[in-house]
Amino acid sequence: MQKRVLAFNGEVIISVVNCDFEFINQVIFILTFIATKCPGNKVWSDCASECPKTCRNLLQVPSAYCQASQVGRCVCGPGEVEYGDSCIQATECPCLYDGKEHAAGSIRKFDCNTW
Repeated sequence: MQKRVLAFNGEVIISVVNCDFEFINQVIFILTFIATKCPGNKVWSDCASECPKTCRNLLQVPSAYCQASQVGRCVCGPGEVEYGDSCIQATECPCLYDGKEHAAGSIRKFDCNTW
């Protein structure tokens, strides 16, 4: 008879006798990620698209691969997209012009027909 005790932060979470050890390993895997702190204001999700929505790909249609692939990872909340290690509202994404980022809503002036 085999007995295995799984503890997390010093507390017994599960104690099993003759249990499927693959199940125990899955529990350990999940608990490891629950304990993982996500950067910025992201939160952990066990089932998220492998291809995060970012300011740079905001208007692109996700590929079939991205739509089908699901992984555990840190994600942004509803209506938010990744920007660096954090999440921002999609409406706050900066504009990219001439290789430089400009804040959302900023105005650029251009001289026209000045040759």
